[in-house]
Amino acid sequence: MITHAGPVAGWTQCPSGYKDCDQNSQNGCETCIKTDVNNCGGCNHKCPTYPNSSPTCSGGNCGSQCSNGWKNCDSNSQNGCEADVSNDVNNCGGCGMSCPTYPNSVATCSGGKCGYTCTSGWKDCDGKKQNGCETNVGKDVNNCGGCGNKCPCTDSNAVAICRFNSISILFHQVCVFRRNFNF
Repeated sequence: MITHAGPVAGWTQCPSGYKDCDQNSQNGCETCIKTDVNNCGGCNHKCPTYPNSSPTCSGGNCGSQCSNGWKNCDSNSQNGCEADVSNDVNNCGGCGMSCPTYPNSVATCSGGKCGYTCTSGWKDCDGKKQNGCETNVGKDVNNCGGCGNKCPCTDSNAVAICRFNSISILFHQVCVFRRNFNF
């Protein structure tokens, strides 16, 4: 805090940008109204506090500074910094930066970086995000219950089947024998 001499003999005014807000002649014009958030632009003019931000005072005008990881994406100061850019799929890493969606998946945002999570019963077995979660692990005998989990069936008279048991919440790999109806 910078203290300026207050009114002295013959001087009745504080220097520009300073005021005697506490009305104490001993400490003079103690308040810088250009930067003090509690006396911004004048004595007792407190800058408002908005969600996810801190009040600022610059040149005697109130403003706000968003907290780390938050942005004011809708330009409405009344609701503060409403966008969590570290976890918001519509504002991931910055305002208006939407995360893309891929087949059989849900877009995610973590730490300001986009990603995706496969929907139930689907997996990304080829590692190519462009085609999303392309494998139905509830029916694919080469990826039964998970990528690369092949149903074992070595009998030439049998067919492998992948089934999901909703009661035990497990995938079952089964070999079913084919019937030959040719007589």
